[in-house]
Amino acid sequence: MINGKNVKDFNKIEKKKFEEGINVVNVGFTDNLPLYMSASDFVVNKCGGISTTEILNMSLPMLITEKLPSQEKYNLKYLKEKGTAISFKNKKEFAKKVNLLMKDENLRKNMSKNANYFKNNSIYEIADLILGLPKAEYLQENDNINYMNVKKEIKKAVRENNRDIRRKYENCSSNR
Repeated sequence: MINGKNVKDFNKIEKKKFEEGINVVNVGFTDNLPLYMSASDFVVNKCGGISTTEILNMSLPMLITEKLPSQEKYNLKYLKEKGTAISFKNKKEFAKKVNLLMKDENLRKNMSKNANYFKNNSIYEIADLILGLPKAEYLQENDNINYMNVKKEIKKAVRENNRDIRRKYENCSSNR
């Protein structure tokens, strides 16, 4: 259990008794997160951008609280749709989901496999997206910019690129 500098949570975990066969390492704060993640079967987390990216890069299944700020709720919805995360609303549901993830190896494997979608060629996909956007036209200082048209063009380019990425992924998946 990595709970940062939260001494209260650290002490709670230290006192807790776990079922036989359940190994919980209570670390508190660490600078060596990748080491602990590489030894993990899944991660319990909120849905912040940086931590979620780190977890996806490690291909780890995620169990995420539904008590989130609004921007993270969108992340959670997306990750659940992609099959890389499941969520919980309360302590009772949390316990059930932890047990599910601990006992269902196939579920964990599928969630890990789904996480690979995000890391296969992301840097190339981002570069293709940027390079595929229409060239910017620089206007005079006094010209008005129609931001609605700019926004529509960007959304259109992203949609087209997402379709291409999905096709590439589907082709890669079917060739396995």
